[in-house]
Amino acid sequence: MKCIGDGEGSATFGWVGAHVYFSRFAGRLSVELGGAHVADLQCAIEGSAALRYFSDSSALTSYDLLARSGFIRLLLAHRKKFAELVFLNWTGNLAASSKLLIAAVGEPIVVLGDRDDFERRLFLAAPRAVEMANEARALPVPANGSPALGR
Repeated sequence: MKCIGDGEGSATFGWVGAHVYFSRFAGRLSVELGGAHVADLQCAIEGSAALRYFSDSSALTSYDLLARSGFIRLLLAHRKKFAELVFLNWTGNLAASSKLLIAAVGEPIVVLGDRDDFERRLFLAAPRAVEMANEARALPVPANGSPALGR
């Protein structure tokens, strides 16, 4: 797992199980944080026949549109590599931007507003995922954006 920050936000992401990739965003998602996540996910996609992607954005307060569009472009370009896409929504309900994402991507995407449901699905996919993400988040996040943890 990698944990990076830029003073306004943080991102934790990486493999948490066999073919299971996890990301968690907090604060403001800048172009730099989003770009680092997309670059890492691109490498994961290239090295895997298929993957299950789980993203917790419940602690997100805002995001740069370029950061979001970079992720969506990657997702659409490699849609067939994603066996499952599960998002914990940052607004707690289905926002207009989430509805657009669902329409663009289609199945197999799930956008949730309930943390317990999200963590149950994640646990079934990768039993140590929540523990690994919490361990990564507990480490100090450098303000320069360099990874604090890279396992």
